[in-house]
Amino acid sequence: MPSISPVYQPRKPQESQYYKCIEDNFEKLEQVYDDQFAKKYGFFRPYIKQVIYRYLDCGILHNGFARVKCGECGHDVAGIFMQTKAFLSILSPEACRGIR
Repeated sequence: MPSISPVYQPRKPQESQYYKCIEDNFEKLEQVYDDQFAKKYGFFRPYIKQVIYRYLDCGILHNGFARVKCGECGHDVAGIFMQTKAFLSILSPEACRGIR
């Protein structure tokens, strides 16, 4: 089993090409959507903006983190806030036993 590094290694999502593309172009898309895309794809749904901004915030340590302790084994984990529930799987008893 590979050893777990005790030091957090950030994944730096803001350095990916996809992240940069969304960050650089979403506001322009929002401005031109009604004129260029609404006829073909329908109206610009309000939740799209919320999803995009959540994506841009996801995984960035500056936006906050949580320190959580496993009630069963006492193992604690610091993790960044993400828009998924994947972080919670780290704290399963099976995962904690594997880390020790």
